[in-house]
Amino acid sequence: MKKRICILTAMPECLHGQRILEGIFEQCRKYGYDVAVFATMTNLMHHDRTYQQGEEMIYQLPNFALFDGVIMDAVTFGGGSTVEALDKIMNRLRTDCNIPVVTLELPLDNYKCVENDNEPILREMCRHVVVTHEKRDICILTGPKDNPVAEYRLAVFLDELSQLGIAVSEQRIEYGDFWYSCGERLADEIASRHKPLAEAYLCASDHMALGLLERLKAHGISAPNDTIIIGFEATMEAALNDPPLTSFAPNDTLTAAKAVDYLRSVLEPDTPIKPYQTQTGSHLRTGESCGCKADSMRFVSNFRDALYYTMRNYNLESRGNDIDIGLLMENYVSEEFTSVKTPNECLHQIWVSTYLLNPFRHCFLCLSPDWLMDYTQDGDRYPPQIHLISEHSGDTGPTFCCDERSILFDTKKMLPHMLSNGEPPSVFYFAPVHFADKTFGYSVLQRDLSESRKLNLVYRNWLRLVNNSLEMMRARNRYIVLSTHDEMTGLLNRRGFYDELEKAAHDNEKSKMDVVILSVDLDGLKKINDTYGHSEGDSAIITVGRAISAACGSNAICARFGGDEFAAAAFVAANSADSWFDSFLRAFHDIIEEYNRTSEKPYLVIASIGYASQPHSKSLNLEALINKADSLMYAEKAVHKNIE
Repeated sequence: MKKRICILTAMPECLHGQRILEGIFEQCRKYGYDVAVFATMTNLMHHDRTYQQGEEMIYQLPNFALFDGVIMDAVTFGGGSTVEALDKIMNRLRTDCNIPVVTLELPLDNYKCVENDNEPILREMCRHVVVTHEKRDICILTGPKDNPVAEYRLAVFLDELSQLGIAVSEQRIEYGDFWYSCGERLADEIASRHKPLAEAYLCASDHMALGLLERLKAHGISAPNDTIIIGFEATMEAALNDPPLTSFAPNDTLTAAKAVDYLRSVLEPDTPIKPYQTQTGSHLRTGESCGCKADSMRFVSNFRDALYYTMRNYNLESRGNDIDIGLLMENYVSEEFTSVKTPNECLHQIWVSTYLLNPFRHCFLCLSPDWLMDYTQDGDRYPPQIHLISEHSGDTGPTFCCDERSILFDTKKMLPHMLSNGEPPSVFYFAPVHFADKTFGYSVLQRDLSESRKLNLVYRNWLRLVNNSLEMMRARNRYIVLSTHDEMTGLLNRRGFYDELEKAAHDNEKSKMDVVILSVDLDGLKKINDTYGHSEGDSAIITVGRAISAACGSNAICARFGGDEFAAAAFVAANSADSWFDSFLRAFHDIIEEYNRTSEKPYLVIASIGYASQPHSKSLNLEALINKADSLMYAEKAVHKNIE
C-alpha cells in the first residue's frame, strides 16, 4: 500500500518552501510515496492576527491516523508571533499523532531532528568577508536569543572567525527575529551614533541584511562604500534589491531529503535508501553589497520569475517556475467573481478559474455545509462534515461543480480521493479557504511529484480572490435572506410569505389539493414585555414560531408578519384540510404545553389560532382566505381575553 507523508509548513511558495519541498518531493517520488502539504499561505508573523487565525486553521485538518509519517518544517514556526501556531500543532502531535515525526533544523520535544548541514556554508561566508574582502571589524546579526537555529549559526560564525584570527566582542553581536526589523533597528542606532559602524556585517538571514542595507542607505550610509553586508538564504528579494545583496544559499533541499530518508528507514527498514544528489560548487550568490560584481544571471533569472507579464507566449512548452502574476491579473478574474448573482454562479466561476493554477492533476474545493450562513463557528476545528463542492481534472478524470457528484463526507477523511488515489506519486496542497477568522473550508491542489513547477504567488492570490468572492456572496445572501425572512425567528417575513405562497399556488395549479391558511397570534405579548422585559417577550415569540414550524411540518410555508402575528400555509390532499388542521392543533398545543411545563417562566405562552381552507383552483383568492383566517383568529383571541 502506498505510503503517505504529511508536511506541516508555511508559505510553500517562498524560496525556503520551494527548497524543502524539492528535496521531499524528489525522495518521495523515488520511493513511491504520496505527500500532503498543509500550509498557511502567509508568513506566520503576519501582522493581522485575525486573518492569520483563519490561515492557521489548516493545521487542525490533518488526520494523522491516515498518514505514515510527519515532516515538520520547524524553523518556519521558530519564534515571534508564531508561538501560538506552534503550541497548537505541538498539542495535536502529542495527543493525536502515533506515527513517526521528524523536524527540520529546529529540535522540538523528543522528535527526531534532521539538522541543516549549513556549517560549511556559514564558514564560507566568514572566509568571504575576511579573506576575500580583508575585513576584520565584523558585526554579527542572528535570530532570537536562545533560539537553537540562531545560536547555532552564531556559534559557527564565531568559531570560524576565531580560526581566522578575528575576535568578535559581545557588543558586536546583535540578536533579532530573522526579519527586516532587526536590521532596521540596528541601522537607526548606527545613524544616531549609539553604535559604531562596523567594517562588515554577517547576517544569519537575508531579511535582517536587507533591513540593515536599506535603512543605512536611507541614512546616507552605503554598501559597499562605507561597509559591506552579507546575507544568508539567497532569496529573490536579495537578488532584486538595489543594490543586490550578496548572499549564500542554504542546504535546505538536502536537509528535507534526509528527513524523508529517515522516515523510510523507520517505515521500511529493509528497503534501500537512495541518497539525494546535491549540486557541487560554491553556495555564494554575489551581489554588490560586499563589493563583488553582481551575478547577472542570478538577477535575470529572479527578475524573469517575478516579472508581471501583460502578454506572453503561453504556447511555450517550458516557462521555468516563473510566477507570472500577470496571468492572474490580466484575465479579470476579480471582475468575473464580482459579477455573479447566486451562490451556484459564484462556485461555478471559481471552478472555471482553476485553469490559472495549471499544471495540476486535480483541483478540489471543499466547503462547510453552512458556509453561506452568518454563524459563529468553533474557531479551533473544522465542522464534522465537509462538502466536496467541485473537482477540476481537465481531461484526466471527473470534472464537476455543484451537481450530483458533489458529496458530503466526514472531515476526518480530509479528501476521499487522496485515500483511494491509484495515480503516480502525487502532492496534495491543502490550503485554507476563509475570510478573516471565519473558516469556509479548504482547497486542495494535486500535482505529480515529478512536476518541476512549485506553488507560487498566483495560487496564493487566486485563493485570496476566492476567499473574498465567497465572503461577498455570503454577505449578499444574508441581505437577500433578510429581505424575505424574519431575523429573530428565521421564519419568512410578510414579503417572503406572499412570494412563496404565490409560487406554491402556481406550482400546484393543476393539482387537486386543498389550500390551508393559518393565522396565529401570541396572546399577552405587551404584558410580558412590560412586566418581564423585552428579552422575555422575544423568547415567547421565538417559542411560538418554533412551535408553528414544528407542528406544520417541512412542506408548509411559515412566517412571522411582525410583533405577535404569525401565518402559515399548506397545500394538502383534497378533502383533508380539516384533518390536517386537527393534527396541527394537537401538535402545536403539545409543544406549547411542554414548554410552559418545563421552562420555569413566570408567565404562560398562549396563542390564538384561526383556520381557513378552500380547494385549490384558478379562481382561488388567497387574500380573502387569509382575511378569513385572521377573522377567526381574532374571534378566538376575544374569547381568551374574556377568560382572563
